[in-house]
Amino acid sequence: MINVLFVLLGIIILLGASFFLFPYQFLKCITSILRYTVYRADLIEKYKIPKTGPVLLAANHVSPFDALIIMALTKRKI
Repeated sequence: MINVLFVLLGIIILLGASFFLFPYQFLKCITSILRYTVYRADLIEKYKIPKTGPVLLAANHVSPFDALIIMALTKRKI
């Protein structure tokens, strides 16, 4: 029983440390998992997003999660 507690505590500490060390990658990983399981969002005409230079990406909803979903859908760092 104590071993299971130590393993769970270690996983929690590892997740917390990864959030503080790599916040962008951590959020992108979590939102990508949610994108495939819960939201089933898809990006239409992905080829139109330039690989470099300025770009304006806008969601058609007003939600606090829209920016996270856009982050999960694109390969660019937002």
